Amino acid sequence: MKPHSIVGTAGSQGIGLGLRSGTTGMVVLGLMSLYLLLVPVVNVVPGVEVYDGRRLAQLAVLGILAVTLALRRSARDVWFDVFSTLPAAARWGAGLVLALGLASAAQAALPRYALLEVGHLVLLAVLSMAVAGGVRELGERADKLLVGFLCLSVGLYLIRFLVGYAAGVMGLMPLWPEGTLGFSHVRFFNQIQTWTLPLLALPVFLLSTERRGLRVISAGMLWMWWMLLFASGGRGTLLATVSAMFFVALVYGRRARYWLRVQGVAALAGLALYALLFKGIGHAGQSIMDRTLTSDSGRLELWAHAWAAVVEAPLLGIGPMHLAYYPDRVENAHPHNVLLQWMAEWGSVATVLLVVLVFWGLWAWVRQGRRQVYSHRDLHRWPVRIAITGSLVAASIHALLSGIVVMPVSQMLMVVVVGWALGCYQPSHRSHRAAAWKHHLLAGTVWLALLAVGLGVAPDLPGLPHRKEIYTDWTGSYDLRPRYWQQGFIGYENDRYPTEPVHPK
Repeated sequence: MKPHSIVGTAGSQGIGLGLRSGTTGMVVLGLMSLYLLLVPVVNVVPGVEVYDGRRLAQLAVLGILAVTLALRRSARDVWFDVFSTLPAAARWGAGLVLALGLASAAQAALPRYALLEVGHLVLLAVLSMAVAGGVRELGERADKLLVGFLCLSVGLYLIRFLVGYAAGVMGLMPLWPEGTLGFSHVRFFNQIQTWTLPLLALPVFLLSTERRGLRVISAGMLWMWWMLLFASGGRGTLLATVSAMFFVALVYGRRARYWLRVQGVAALAGLALYALLFKGIGHAGQSIMDRTLTSDSGRLELWAHAWAAVVEAPLLGIGPMHLAYYPDRVENAHPHNVLLQWMAEWGSVATVLLVVLVFWGLWAWVRQGRRQVYSHRDLHRWPVRIAITGSLVAASIHALLSGIVVMPVSQMLMVVVVGWALGCYQPSHRSHRAAAWKHHLLAGTVWLALLAVGLGVAPDLPGLPHRKEIYTDWTGSYDLRPRYWQQGFIGYENDRYPTEPVHPK
């Protein structure tokens, strides 16, 4: 058998203009990879809640890359190399969604928070295009970098798990996930698994048979990732991943057999490891085997509340982030359903446009991918496409049941996977050099998005270490409902920007 190695899907020289040195791509992908390597494993911002620390780290990465894009023409050249190859209808559609979001924010109860969400999502979208540019610029090096950092991140977390598990078996702490989880809620960990389970099969798929040791380690990591899914009770991730496997089998047929076999064996091995470590040697809390599969876990009530908001403001919505508006006496800061969330907050028109864009993009990706995996004899080209398809489909399904598009680490994985797909996609026409006014427009948009995020976040920063206690003081509730921050409700304060806990009379 011919030795396998991880290679790119876009060619090492990139497509179009401004792709010579690779510096921009390395900076973008390097920072994103560093975030995904460290942030899921350690608390990078001491003194605040883990969730809030990860949001602050996300803002730092977004800020660095956005300022780089706004100031450096060479970085914008790489960005336009991807953007200019999108269909004109897609570009205009995205612009219209942004305009509708701004209109919705203008009439929201708290425009500061509404504009914060709009600006934040603009930066995520811009960064996703920058990741795509980096993938095209670096070619096979991008695949190696992303797969390598993904494996390192998962490996570091598994080391953390094994150390905690040993301590738990000795009675020094609760077993995972009650102990050493590293996330403020186990479902946030499951959201990361939704993005990464399909991708984690890539090293097993691509490493040569001569590198047997690395293949065994990679397979073991995938097995343990499945084991933690069973141990955590993540029904949404399991449903989404299995559904994505069926979708991949339907679309790619025999080309997907090896990927499906790797995932199937890993799932069975993970189940066996779960039985050994969590039912045999140790006895952890609620697992997927202990949960009622037919329970909605309160989602129907959340969806009913979101639908009531849709009926209240069908065209422009109640405003971005405003399902978290506390005076409405909501039970959660988001409805665990991305469609209802967008319809309620951004309005039905923006949601329909967004759904059309997403399905259009996914259809174009799958159609081209099917042609390529059957037309190329080179086995190095299509594994990445199959894995990315599984990740995108799994996340899309899970988004209908969770806040996978809300949480900071999951958002960064979304940026990477979507950007990776855009970078691998081979457009039907070549890019062209963007006019000077387009450069000014992009830079201006980035600066305005940064301004909206800065003005939205700055008033919250002094009180961020005590945000949980402040919320309890003003409301009497100890419940935490994550949205932008760990305590995600907005509009509950009696004064404008409390910075420390007080006890109102």
